[in-house]
Amino acid sequence: MKRANSTASDIDFIKSILRYLWRWMIFIWERFNPPSHFVMIILFTMGTATLADITDSSRIVFGAILATIFFLRLRLFDEIKDYETDIAINPTRPLPRGLLTIFDLKIALIALLVCEAVLVTTYLPSALATWGIAATWSLLMYKEFFIPNLIRPYLTTYATSHTLVTLPLTLALITGMSGDTRIDNSEVWAAIGAWLVFNIFELGRKTFQPMEERENVESYSLVWGRFGAIALVLAHAALVAFAFITASNNQHMPQTMYACVGFLVICALLYLIKVEKWSGQLWRVASSVYIILVYGALALLPYMR
Repeated sequence: MKRANSTASDIDFIKSILRYLWRWMIFIWERFNPPSHFVMIILFTMGTATLADITDSSRIVFGAILATIFFLRLRLFDEIKDYETDIAINPTRPLPRGLLTIFDLKIALIALLVCEAVLVTTYLPSALATWGIAATWSLLMYKEFFIPNLIRPYLTTYATSHTLVTLPLTLALITGMSGDTRIDNSEVWAAIGAWLVFNIFELGRKTFQPMEERENVESYSLVWGRFGAIALVLAHAALVAFAFITASNNQHMPQTMYACVGFLVICALLYLIKVEKWSGQLWRVASSVYIILVYGALALLPYMR
């Protein structure tokens, strides 16, 4: 029997910690893929800074860290909420296959929320009020606004009420990175545009061709039909263009937003004309790329002449 303070027991303890951290690394790689998520979050933060005319690089870095922690926390919320469904439909995901437990995620959620609070109060204090609103809304989302049976049957309402958290989050980034608690009309339009952009991501990723639909899996193409789901996304894209053009006085903004809308229109036409698996996959990829395209373009606007 090993003594509690023996070298062997210490080594076993270190190994168990390393195995636990490795499981978290696998979870993050599978459910919060760093290459794709980090690119999106960095561009989202930089694009938001552009809309608010923020140039302080150190504040932008802290804003990106805050956004990363916030989005990771939202991912953990979704993993817990979807656990029962994933057991039946997606048994290979980390939680159903036992990689981590619900308890593990809840401990991590508390730690992440504390990290956000410390980051905001220490480095982005002017964002305290707006971050508080965003954090409170995210907690209400986690509890499904205490009316899960009422809103779960309405897929679109459920989704857009959850993506709405990006509106106060955007305002938190703006107030925090600018160091100013005041919010003007252009910044409100920037936040509305962010909400609409993330709606497009949500609506697009759950739109399928008929042969791709799965039993017991909800989709917007089932709720609205193929044409309806596409029309809903394109309407959002038009509103995004209006919101960001209104939020910015950059002379290149209109052409930039029209190009982003054009990208979605081309992919939408391929989806509607070619009723095949590849066009469904293309549409879902396009709706994800759209976030990177829009916020990447916003981040580059200050360098356009």
